[in-house]
Amino acid sequence: MLSRTFAAPATADAVRIAAEWREWIGQWKWDRFVTLTFNQPGSGRPVRGLSDSAVEPLRDKLKEWDARMQRRVIGSNWFNVPDNQLFCLYTLEKPGVNPHWHGLVHFWMADDDERRRQGEKFDRWANELWQDLVPAGDVDVKTVSYEAGAIDYVGKSLLDQLSYANWVPPDSFRTA
Repeated sequence: MLSRTFAAPATADAVRIAAEWREWIGQWKWDRFVTLTFNQPGSGRPVRGLSDSAVEPLRDKLKEWDARMQRRVIGSNWFNVPDNQLFCLYTLEKPGVNPHWHGLVHFWMADDDERRRQGEKFDRWANELWQDLVPAGDVDVKTVSYEAGAIDYVGKSLLDQLSYANWVPPDSFRTA
């Protein structure tokens, strides 16, 4: 049975913890890999020099974007149907230099036709909804064709000094 929570092993070995995290994340079929950037208004350059306390507003933007994507992809009743919500996880990379979120998205309870429909809606709305929240930001959405590579990329910042402080586990934004 799939475990929906990650418990880091009782060890100080960061490489082992990251490997176990990747193994745990690998139990789902991921449909999309997404990158959400924060750029300086008017310049297209990355935002720089954020303090730890400035990370929370970035998480708030992500949470709002996630809710808007749920509404567009799943429908206006998404809030009341948690089993049909998108299943997503995100990691914040380089918060002090070039903050951006990397995420993996799994389309829940979807047969092939519904998965295709959800993918089309996700691809169509991801950038527009992000730019409504972060006008200078950009979104890059890719279909996941090589899951191990996508998981490695999303998890690469977990070996930083950040550890797991700035990652958003699956179900963090779920409603029930």
